[in-house]
Amino acid sequence: MQTTDREIKDEVFVDEYTGGLVGPSLGFAATIKDGGHIRCVVPPGCWGPMITPEFHGGHEVTRPVAVEGARVGDALAITIESMRVLSLATSSGTMVTIKDAFGDDPFVDKKCPGCGTLWPPSRVEGTGESSIRCMKCGTVVNPFGFEEGYTIVFDHDSQLGLTMDAANAHAFAQRAREVAALPPNARQHPILLFEPHTIPGTLARLRPFIGNIGTTPSADLPDSHNAGDFGNFLVGAHHPYGMSLETLNRVKTHRYHRRSACKCECHQESGFGWPHPAARARRFTIHRPAFLKGGIGSRETPGSALPSHIAAQRRPCPVHRHRANPQRSNR
Repeated sequence: MQTTDREIKDEVFVDEYTGGLVGPSLGFAATIKDGGHIRCVVPPGCWGPMITPEFHGGHEVTRPVAVEGARVGDALAITIESMRVLSLATSSGTMVTIKDAFGDDPFVDKKCPGCGTLWPPSRVEGTGESSIRCMKCGTVVNPFGFEEGYTIVFDHDSQLGLTMDAANAHAFAQRAREVAALPPNARQHPILLFEPHTIPGTLARLRPFIGNIGTTPSADLPDSHNAGDFGNFLVGAHHPYGMSLETLNRVKTHRYHRRSACKCECHQESGFGWPHPAARARRFTIHRPAFLKGGIGSRETPGSALPSHIAAQRRPCPVHRHRANPQRSNR
């Protein structure tokens, strides 16, 4: 992506999200200066995107941000400065898959069991696990359901959570998008619609965390499942994103470079920024970055201007204390 000096900014706010993919075809939401700041509010992570059949992966992540001067193969070190929960409640549990609603992988190649449309547009009708319907034929189209599940509400200080009974879970489902605090541009169906409630009255501590933050791969990849097994589920898969292990190793971010002098683990694996289990607000410091996927916010009204920041600076590899060889290839 070519940018001019005018387009390179000290601070950007990102409020655009992907449909389950990470990769170069998405383009960059913006370019920040070396040492610049990024602010954004991210949608909830797991479950909502999983039950949204038009998504090509299991998460809804921010569009990537380019950093001035970053090159393929550069190391990425991140310090989390702050993070706040936006959602008032969320739902989760143990999953079951609905085989007729996907091909090889329920996170990736979703389809309508009725008309067979791949990644079908969908609408919401009512609440419960039958609420996600194919826009074309009206068939229930979500590839996931709950074996056991819960709906949990958070206190105003975001320190504790309490699981709800059936009546309260249903009440939350009826205003699921509001309770989940989905950003205006988020396209996922909120998992609160499913209103699971098998373990009511359970008290839990709330400890927000960042699911994944990372750099952009050299080919479009679904953003599921998680960073630890990122891409492995694509090997030999019989859908458009299937590939060989050799191809996967070439396009994953930490394999971008062939001639980098630095071979340490600081070359981050392909990743994405998503909060789990509820929408998060977070702030980052980035050293010697390539491209960032991530976001921040506050417990203020979703989508409002937020004070948190992400700072990016180029620095030597924190492990080897040197800069990688500038001769690199992304082929």
